[in-house]
Amino acid sequence: MLNPGETRTGKRREEQAAHGLKVLTIVRRRVPTPSVVYDTYWRFAVERQEIYFRRLLGRPAPWTDDSVLREHKFTNAYRASDRVSQYLIQRVIYPHDYSLRDTVLRILLFKIFNKIETWEFLGEALGQITEATFRVGQIGALLARALDAGARIYSAAYIMPSGPASIRQPRKHLMHLELLADILGQRVPERLAAAKTMAEAYELLLSLPSIGPFLAYRFATDLNYSPYFTLSEMEFVMPGPTRARSARSYRAARHRYITGTLRTAARLRTSIARRRGLHASPRDSRVHFEQGGALRGGDLPDRGCA
Repeated sequence: MLNPGETRTGKRREEQAAHGLKVLTIVRRRVPTPSVVYDTYWRFAVERQEIYFRRLLGRPAPWTDDSVLREHKFTNAYRASDRVSQYLIQRVIYPHDYSLRDTVLRILLFKIFNKIETWEFLGEALGQITEATFRVGQIGALLARALDAGARIYSAAYIMPSGPASIRQPRKHLMHLELLADILGQRVPERLAAAKTMAEAYELLLSLPSIGPFLAYRFATDLNYSPYFTLSEMEFVMPGPTRARSARSYRAARHRYITGTLRTAARLRTSIARRRGLHASPRDSRVHFEQGGALRGGDLPDRGCA
């Protein structure tokens, strides 16, 4: 007799488990059926891409008849085109021919705070920011002084964790500076440069204290903008928190469903859109990287974000 809320299948599984029998669940795969939401997404993606090209070609506003896209702000069509990423590329990575260790330090220091004003404040005080000028005590004191003066040293774009209790400091920025010192001491830049794939670089960054899946993938993408890394962003894509809520979802799905879906969306976006009666311009494959370039894996997790 079944108890309230109990199913026959569930009871059978419990009985099999009690007798030491392994339970094998077979799930029948079904071809996904496109929904209204799916069609809406592609209309949104195509029109936002066309807005980008209309602005790039210097056409006058408004660049769209869509009231939502016209009145509200959305992330850039290309991650590398946003203001902070362009600053990272032009002012942090490429002003000089920095060494591998200096380049990794500069990128991670900039991206941990992700705030142009913080970087320029440190640059004014230290001059060239390199391993030779990176002193945890000095930089920590500078940032503490800025905080005491009411400045915000972290960007509001995403929340930087305070770290596990084993490395936590009275002030969060001290923990992050100590983490950077440990990264240099453990030769992480050299280990990152030895990575053969984006997934390897991601896993190494993920192993660092206080660095979760979201930050590990973002940092790997930022490092890949530099001349020391030429990893393919199409073989590995990590969705943001809104795409996979738990660590279990990240781990279980990253190489199969989510990564495959995002990669397929990038490769087939033009043909998918055209089958739905939409005009998806192929021009993005010929636009120079600083202006956008072909879609890369790092562009995809935020493609539907506001």
